[in-house]
Amino acid sequence: MRTVEALYVDGLLKPDRPLPLQPGERVGVILVRRPDPARWDLRRIAAASGGEDEALAAAGLERPSARGVTGGAIASMAEEATRQWTANFNPVPLQKADFVELYNQVLRAP
Repeated sequence: MRTVEALYVDGLLKPDRPLPLQPGERVGVILVRRPDPARWDLRRIAAASGGEDEALAAAGLERPSARGVTGGAIASMAEEATRQWTANFNPVPLQKADFVELYNQVLRAP
């Protein structure tokens, strides 16, 4: 699977770069709209656990600190997270600083 940015103009998708396709070749397309980052509040999202922590603990999943993850590991974890292919499919565009903030919040949580 290849991710390609495109602009929708006059009923047609216009890719931002040439595609390695033959003329007339048919392809399947999965559309993913770019979210409006202004409507996402990372602090609110991180704070709204709704009891999930307890459910994770009941399932045997521990907090990162219980596994020895400390603040010193956050920068490298955040860098790694930005390179993961799943980051390209996240509905919220995240940069390294966003992962750092999220990981710090997780480590600070009781």
